[in-house]
Amino acid sequence: MNDKLKLGLKNKKILSALRLTIFILFILGSLYFAHRLFFPSEYFTQSFENMNSLKNTITDLSSKEDNLVFFASSDQEFSEIRVSVTLQKKSSSLKNTNVDLRKSYKAFFYPTTPEKHIPSTLDENLLISSPNAIYIIGEGKKSPFDNPQTFEGLGYAWENIEPHPVDLSEYEKTKLLNITSAHPENSVLATDTGKYFLISNKEKQILDTKKTPRVKDFKNNILVQEKSLEVTDNCQLEKAFLFKNRYYCTIKIENINNFSGKDYQFKLSDIDNNIKLKNINLEFKKTASKDNLLIFLADIKNKIKTRFLGEKL
Repeated sequence: MNDKLKLGLKNKKILSALRLTIFILFILGSLYFAHRLFFPSEYFTQSFENMNSLKNTITDLSSKEDNLVFFASSDQEFSEIRVSVTLQKKSSSLKNTNVDLRKSYKAFFYPTTPEKHIPSTLDENLLISSPNAIYIIGEGKKSPFDNPQTFEGLGYAWENIEPHPVDLSEYEKTKLLNITSAHPENSVLATDTGKYFLISNKEKQILDTKKTPRVKDFKNNILVQEKSLEVTDNCQLEKAFLFKNRYYCTIKIENINNFSGKDYQFKLSDIDNNIKLKNINLEFKKTASKDNLLIFLADIKNKIKTRFLGEKL
């Protein structure tokens, strides 16, 4: 007796189609998984019902003249950002709300002020290595970096770490620098148009290089592009089809992508007192590119070094 199950021609075609479908789904799933692994999105959120939540990753919120301004910080490169805004139930609706995006360093977005009694012997902030951390020191204070991404994200170069040891015991230790941090006091920003700014009290003071010519030779000056204060990418929020109080839009990062800096500044227009926000969510999406793949692999390498080899930073 033949126990083998015999399939008719029709069933054989169905089985072949199912096999092909499973194979295609497997390939598509593998490609999707690989893309998400090597080119992951980054997510940022802000709850306005729980402003002090540890889950909030959007920073430096401020409101002025019906505009809401905030930051999201990352050392990665992205191709687009999806912005989602949810309103409270009793809020007025959004109408023609634009989202403008700029990219640079937080300190470069500080208000500009004239030079204020800057000594001609202005000292440069220095990068110092210790057994436990790397510090940026200046003005009697020392600020440690939490990891290599923050160090590089703030625009510093490894070759500029001082080769000789420095006694750090006399310096006051400040808050740990992370990827959301602005540059510390006494930092100098140098523009591509030949201007120099000194960071002090959340302002950037214009330096007169005739009075402080040595600032041009500082090796830890942070390079910025002056046009990054003017050039934007943007989108306009539209009401979601299935959600009454949700609005969204997608910003294509085209004009600002080549600017240096880790900080993305968002400005939402026409947010008056009748608008009651519930939350804001951002998804930063990456392009599948060689550069982003190398960044991903370098990040994995740094994490392995830090975790298993005990290297500082």
